Amino acid sequence: MFDFSIVTKWFDELLRVTCGLSNFWAVLIECVVVGLAILLAYALLAIVLIFMERKVCAYFQCRIGPVRVGWWGTLQVLADVLKMLIKEIFAVDKADKLLYY
Repeated sequence: MFDFSIVTKWFDELLRVTCGLSNFWAVLIECVVVGLAILLAYALLAIVLIFMERKVCAYFQCRIGPVRVGWWGTLQVLADVLKMLIKEIFAVDKADKLLYY
């Protein structure tokens, strides 16, 4: 196993000694960096698992699977995320707001 205390000690010294930050700001920045690293790891894991799920489902259905976007369909998950982010949400004017949403 890799000892992460070496990396954290180096980063702590970088913030405190080289940048001259106080203890509060150094710890705050370290916590934010660790949190972002954990979020990035979960996001990458989700992308890989969704890709694998699509490939397995395609195999069960005797078809190729996602192959249109990127190399062997690797960017299909990102294309789906982009599609959902820019999708227009609209409602009928006379629709009941409580029941519609």
